[in-house]
Amino acid sequence: MKIFKYFFYKIYCFSLSNGQKDYGWAFTIVSIFLLLNLYSLFDIYLIILNQKLPQVGNPTIIIFSSIVLYLNYVLLIKNGKIPKMLNEFNDINFNKLKFNIYLLVYVILSISTFIVTGNIVRNLN
Repeated sequence: MKIFKYFFYKIYCFSLSNGQKDYGWAFTIVSIFLLLNLYSLFDIYLIILNQKLPQVGNPTIIIFSSIVLYLNYVLLIKNGKIPKMLNEFNDINFNKLKFNIYLLVYVILSISTFIVTGNIVRNLN
């Protein structure tokens, strides 16, 4: 969970350095990555069971995405969590190098897993 918050923190700080004054951009990117991860897990499940991709409608996708967005909001923003997060990660004793490496691995694995599992499931159909 801490790497997830650190991901939000890094994007938020980058947004602040580029003149944005809110958390919208960071919240959007973190939510997209969480959706990518969830879809990859669903694809892995389909690959293991060797099943075709089920057809889902737009309402299902909207409800699923809305739940993810709300959970991200509760975990990252609700009740003034951003200033606490900034203080936590700006602490001198915080090991930024280690978390930057974890974050880089997370981003690379998330994107590559999404692409690979998506291609495999598409070929199953």
